[in-house]
Amino acid sequence: MEKLRVLYLIDKLEVAGAQRHLVALLKGMDRSRFEPSVICLMQEGSLAQEIRSLGIPVRSLRVRRIYGVSGILGLMKLVRFLKRERVDILHAYLFSENILGSVAGCLAGTRMVITGRRDTGKLREGKGRHFFAYRLTNRWVDRIVCKSEAVKRVVLEREAPPKEKVVTILNGAQAEPSLSPELRPLLAHIRRR
Repeated sequence: MEKLRVLYLIDKLEVAGAQRHLVALLKGMDRSRFEPSVICLMQEGSLAQEIRSLGIPVRSLRVRRIYGVSGILGLMKLVRFLKRERVDILHAYLFSENILGSVAGCLAGTRMVITGRRDTGKLREGKGRHFFAYRLTNRWVDRIVCKSEAVKRVVLEREAPPKEKVVTILNGAQAEPSLSPELRPLLAHIRRR
């Protein structure tokens, strides 16, 4: 059976929540079924080498703003990559990647486009253009993955996608043996409650 080619699109690979989630996902991925690659919208960052050490290629589009010239050039590069590499699934993580990835996936004819919502949009309050952009590009998305039920409610209310496109997948916690030593006392404290 041929492996599914999965491209993960993320802003950069500096240490932060979404980026650590991506690294954990890549480490646990069944490589006999999936062939992952990563593209950073902006620049790479300190986690890029960790991903490369897993045998997963990392590239950068060097986009400054998705609504500017670098965004248009990045979109063209991304469409070419999706077509050349015959990517089956494009999974975008955050706002700019969701918008650019949705358009690129549509233009390239990618089989499945998945976008992620990791917050309730509080940082985008008053920025109606962001929700307008989501409403516009959600038509080209196969699934919108929300990290909580609260995020899902906001997506359904503010973006108004078809309900069947929206799913909740909670972020998992690492098992205790792989927790860093600094976090083990915290876990013990939580268990005592």
